[in-house]
Amino acid sequence: MSDPGGLHIEGDQVVLSGDLTFATVPALETRLNGHNGGTLNTFDLTRVAAFDSAGLALLVVLAARLEGVRPRLIGVSAEVASLLAMGGVSDLFHWEGKPSPP
Repeated sequence: MSDPGGLHIEGDQVVLSGDLTFATVPALETRLNGHNGGTLNTFDLTRVAAFDSAGLALLVVLAARLEGVRPRLIGVSAEVASLLAMGGVSDLFHWEGKPSPP
């Protein structure tokens, strides 16, 4: 069973949890559209359970909103790191710590 994606905002940090997949990302994106994207510059992925290309697209969209500021990623798993590399977008982000094993 999938874990619906969740988020909460702490200052300039978006804490994401659960699944960031095709099934959950549209609702997360809708929730984030109400926030000033220019101030949300850190994305905590520590509690993300599943991640696919929709999750990748969400991170890229959030990064684009920052207009020249390189966002930070925290808690990048090996799965997320692999998709960032395959998507050719690893350099868009500053990573906090090393990717954890799957």
